[in-house]
Amino acid sequence: MPLGVNRTLQLLASIALIVGSGWEAPILAQQPTAASGLIRARGIEVETSRLVTLLGSEATEPAQVFAVPIERLLTLAKQADSGVRVEESEFRLQNGRLRVDGMGSDKANYVLVDLASGTMEWVQPKHKAHIEWRKPPAPARSPTPLPQLEPLQKEATINGFRTRGYRLQTPAGTAWLWIADEPRALAPVLKSLAELQTQIKANPESFDQVAAVRGMHEGVLVRLQVLTPKQYIVRELVSFTPKTWSAADFRVPTGSKAIPVERASARPQAGSCHNCE
Repeated sequence: MPLGVNRTLQLLASIALIVGSGWEAPILAQQPTAASGLIRARGIEVETSRLVTLLGSEATEPAQVFAVPIERLLTLAKQADSGVRVEESEFRLQNGRLRVDGMGSDKANYVLVDLASGTMEWVQPKHKAHIEWRKPPAPARSPTPLPQLEPLQKEATINGFRTRGYRLQTPAGTAWLWIADEPRALAPVLKSLAELQTQIKANPESFDQVAAVRGMHEGVLVRLQVLTPKQYIVRELVSFTPKTWSAADFRVPTGSKAIPVERASARPQAGSCHNCE
């Protein structure tokens, strides 16, 4: 698989992990077309060794680390030597289709995702081409059983969402999950995205992924805070703004050449590959 498509799959998986949700059967039966708007998400990562400069000897205590205001981490991220990394993303959503802009080395490419069919199209306007990817008929392996959450007996308003807190603790680390019941309009959309994530990778590979997938079964995962021996990770849903987009924004441009993902995955020949960005 070309680097660009692989990065897209990882990014879409992260969206599901940030804002995915699990719901009862009546909601799951709905088609993911109810919501239209702009999803904003954010990820923050700090090497655990860097936390010592913030908290000293308490840098390994989850409750102390999780209490550091997100605003403080965002401020530190502006300092080149802080060790705090922030990645912010925006995703357009309409009629069960998702658009992710700013992909590829020149940020000119974008990805279209049809949540109902599980189809992704990596569009490269410069080369007038797009790479097609379709989910397999079923996951290659059965999902790994998920651990149980422990209620924190805490509530918090985060990014405007009223949430309840849970703890997940394993030998790999400690996580706090902040889960909401709203916005319900996003539920079928995010559930479809979470199912696509399962098709991409049936079994989570890291503790933060395990924690997030577990949180999806409780509601809308607004914020995930994870502390491991190596890293402090925050994933959060920043906002969802209802908005209507042009239908053309979610279509492959006329005249674009379709390239099967198998062909795009082939080793480039003669030192050139327009499809491997």
